[in-house]
Amino acid sequence: MKRLYPLFALAALCCITLDVRAAWPDRPVKWVVPFAPGGANDLIARAAAEGVSKRLKQPVVIENKPGAGAAIGAEYVAKAKGDGYTFLIGAAGVITNSMIRKDMPYADSDLVPVGMIAVAPSVIVVSPGHPANDMKEFVSWARNQGANGVTWATAGTASTPHFVAEMLKESGVNNIIVVPYKSGSEGMTAVMSGNVNATSEASIVVLPQVQAGKLKATCKGSQITFSLDGAPQGTLAAALDVGAVRYCLEVSGAEVIKDVPTPIGGTGQFKAKGDVPAPTCLVP
Repeated sequence: MKRLYPLFALAALCCITLDVRAAWPDRPVKWVVPFAPGGANDLIARAAAEGVSKRLKQPVVIENKPGAGAAIGAEYVAKAKGDGYTFLIGAAGVITNSMIRKDMPYADSDLVPVGMIAVAPSVIVVSPGHPANDMKEFVSWARNQGANGVTWATAGTASTPHFVAEMLKESGVNNIIVVPYKSGSEGMTAVMSGNVNATSEASIVVLPQVQAGKLKATCKGSQITFSLDGAPQGTLAAALDVGAVRYCLEVSGAEVIKDVPTPIGGTGQFKAKGDVPAPTCLVP
């Protein structure tokens, strides 16, 4: 697999074809999250929705449509009525699904980006009792597992945890067994319960569990600085010595059907600044 780039949870929206006659919006706006509740996109969407709702003076309704590495939710938005009221809170799969799947139910060109909502670094986590305390120790441990393999939770095909797993394989950890879940939250829970060995997930999801002692952070996947007591500060790329490889998209942002007019698709109505709280796990 070509070099893949470890990293973040961006928040991005997607829009639809639209015939604008009335002032927009004159009714609630729907944000479709293509993952189950509790994952990075879901948490970021819910954090941003309150601020955006105040700005638009209309409710922003979150609807979860998980499955197929975000393809189910993305297809729903791509084929929705072109009225400018249905948006996708995009994830990495919005960009990467078409690179690895031949049976896409929609075209990439059916969706266009509207705005960035937030960026959160990815963090590689294991259970508190795991022998590895940093990424190099984890890689060494994983290689020693041999044919037994190392189970790795993802939020589905083409999700950020999936690409981080591929980076590990590129570094020589060839015995990773990918275990897909419907959201990063489910994958994190699987690590805490001992059903899988490790995962990579956005800081907004794992930070509370790390601080509570329920997970151990071994590495964060980006150059972004944030507060995570006890977590190694090196990046995944540096830990794995993968040269120029730096980023793996975990996107969470607004997209809409391609022909939405500029008054909706290009005014920055969903820009994150001022809409998303900025705790230590989010980067404004």
